[in-house]
Amino acid sequence: MKNVDEAHVQAVDSPRAQSADARTLDPDRFDGYVMLAVGLVGTALFAPAIDWIAYFILFWIIDVVGYWPGVTMCRVAKSRQIPSVFTHLYNLMHSNSGALILVLGYALLFPGSVAAALAIPVHLGIDRGILGNRLKRPDDAF
Repeated sequence: MKNVDEAHVQAVDSPRAQSADARTLDPDRFDGYVMLAVGLVGTALFAPAIDWIAYFILFWIIDVVGYWPGVTMCRVAKSRQIPSVFTHLYNLMHSNSGALILVLGYALLFPGSVAAALAIPVHLGIDRGILGNRLKRPDDAF
């Protein structure tokens, strides 16, 4: 019986077990799953009204503006030290405030097809919930 208890303690104390517990209890990741679920349910409910080209563009604009410039600069510079403007762009495009700016801007420009903006919570939900991405600090790599 003692060996079973020791094996259980070792399994619970292992880094793998701790990281799995941290992932399931992480409020940012949970928020991402909720955002993804709401975005997908909204997409399903409003599917007939969605301009799918705009949906596709809004889904990818977050990474086109906020992620790919930083990745490209890292590859060009062959360094993890790149200007902080790229980190700020990433954080703006991947934050809730950036999402609200995108939704509001899109709604003002195209008031008849606001349902396409549901692509934004879907994208951010995938990034935060499934992929576990977070906002970046200046020393974080792309």
